[in-house]
Formats: sequence, structure tokens, C-alpha cells
Amino acid sequence: MSRRALVLVLALLQTLTVAAGARAAVALRAPATTVAIAPIGRTPAEPVLRARPVTAHVVRPAPVRRHTRPKVAPRPRPRPRPVHHAAAPRRTRVVVASPPRRRTTPHQRMMAAVDRLPGYRTGDATWYITSAYGHWGMADMGRGIIYISPDVPADRMYDVVAHEWSHVLSVKPYDAAMEAVVAMNTYFGGSGMTGAERGADCMARILGATWTHYTSCGDARWRDGARRLLARQRL
Repeated sequence: MSRRALVLVLALLQTLTVAAGARAAVALRAPATTVAIAPIGRTPAEPVLRARPVTAHVVRPAPVRRHTRPKVAPRPRPRPRPVHHAAAPRRTRVVVASPPRRRTTPHQRMMAAVDRLPGYRTGDATWYITSAYGHWGMADMGRGIIYISPDVPADRMYDVVAHEWSHVLSVKPYDAAMEAVVAMNTYFGGSGMTGAERGADCMARILGATWTHYTSCGDARWRDGARRLLARQRL
């Protein structure tokens, strides 16, 4: 073989080698079902299948719609209007200070109640404040001595004073205290000191007492007897 023929053969082989490499590269990119490479020694009548271009489908996320509130222009704030208030006339307040209240002693409260007794005359009885007897009041009917406890509430002082004074007053028409006690048991009922206590309560009610311990004296006959004793008369 001549040198020129050898050069032509080498050039042909190089061309075929380059074409085969190109076809192999296309075969790797295209799907196997759509790519067919014709053999090197194909005939002109055979069809040539060309590789279809591969199109990449990119899935893009749908745009997110954000619900936004429509922008509203701020309302203009009303400007405060100046208000002119008429000044009220000043009034002078006069405060009269009350005199300080003085605390009264039990003896003073007792004597104030004695002064309220209707028909009471100074010296008709002797009054003492003492807690020696354990009662709100105690009366020595024969001697005309009355003892009042310092524990008597202020709103009960007159009631107690009126009751004990009635004990002393109930024996005035009689010569002795026991004679008066017997007469009151006969009239008001009971024994011992029961009649005398009922008579003293009825007398205290007529004198204006609002509270009595033994009876409220609703009996009309008892009230008549109490009026006779208050008038220093026998039953």
C-alpha cells in the first residue's frame, strides 16, 4: 500500500471513531425507546432515528395568596373644644363644734333617774351605788335605803330606780314592812315576796318604766292597786 493510501485510511478511521463517540453520547442522553444508532455500514435506504430532545418539566408551587386587610385611612380625631365653666361661688361653711361629752359616773346616772320620779321628795329614801348584793337593785323597805349596782346599763337605770323606789313607797301607808308584804300578797297573789315584786313592777310601769322583770302589769285590777300605793294609800 502506498503512503497516500495509508494516510487516507487513517483519516477515515479517525472520522468513524469521532462519529461513533458522538452517537454514544446521544444514546446516553435520550431514552432507550426513542434512540436508535445506525450501524457504521448502513445502507442509504435504512431510516435514521434521531434522538428527541429531553425537556425537563419543572413543577413550580402555586403562588400563595395572602388575605390582607384593605388599608383604611385613619379617621381624624376630633379636636376637643375648649369648654368654659363658670366658677361656682364659694360658700363659707360654718362648723359648730359640739362640746365634748363628759362621762357620767354611775352615781350621777342614778341621781338623774331619781330626779325624774314623779312625786319624789328629797329625803324619802337614801340612795347608794354598790355591787355588794349581786343584783341590779336592792331595797331595804323598812329603813328606806336603796342600793343600785354600777353595772346597770344607762338605758335601764330609770327602770331599776323606779322599781326599787316603789318598794320603799309601797310600805309608807303601813305601820311595818311585813304588814305591807302580807297585804300585797293578798292583793296581787303569791307568797313570800311575790306580791311585793308584782306590786313594785306595776307601780314602776305607772311611773313611766318601759322594762320590768316580774310582770308587765296588764291586769287592770293590779294597776288600780298600784295607783293606790303610789298615792300612799292602803290596798
